[in-house]
Amino acid sequence: LEWTTATRFLCHTTDVEVLENLQPHPNIKELSIRRYGGSIAPSWLHIPLLKELQSLHLINCRNLSILPPLGQLPSLEKLYMKELCAVTQIGPEFYHSNDVAFPSLKVLELVDFPRLLEWSREVNCTSFPCLKSLRLIDCPELKQIPSLPASITEVTVERICSIRRLKLAQFSTSFVVLTMDSCMTLACFSRICLLCPHWK
Repeated sequence: LEWTTATRFLCHTTDVEVLENLQPHPNIKELSIRRYGGSIAPSWLHIPLLKELQSLHLINCRNLSILPPLGQLPSLEKLYMKELCAVTQIGPEFYHSNDVAFPSLKVLELVDFPRLLEWSREVNCTSFPCLKSLRLIDCPELKQIPSLPASITEVTVERICSIRRLKLAQFSTSFVVLTMDSCMTLACFSRICLLCPHWK
């Protein structure tokens, strides 16, 4: 589902109404939403209707300020979010689970979140038990992320200068491939190596 660039300068009330009134097929496996102009996500992303959804792309949704509670989607394996310019915090609303959040997610990418300051974890549940790959790119203000799960094998951090530390889950024995670009400071890199001496 994609809006044209011409609609970016129009009233976004219609965007909200259109997206809210869609009725996705319950067996849909892939979903991509691009250039959505609304500030809130549709309610059908807030409840576990999309039980078969495996891949979700949210791209250039510049007014969306609060991420939908995607942690409840039981089959979601790939989540790619890019150019979500209004999001300042990722918190418990993203997880929305009292048990296991993101139980099947393997790949998570956050790209171009210019105002994102903090990504905190949901303390009341286990999260990302199957996560293999995490990419954080162009989030210049991001200062905090939760501990990475023991399942992770690949981490990419590019053009993020403010994160104080990256930390794997306690007792992780995974070998992790870490890719960093030159904007990360040597001090920060040293802390990562000390915290995770088995990274390569």
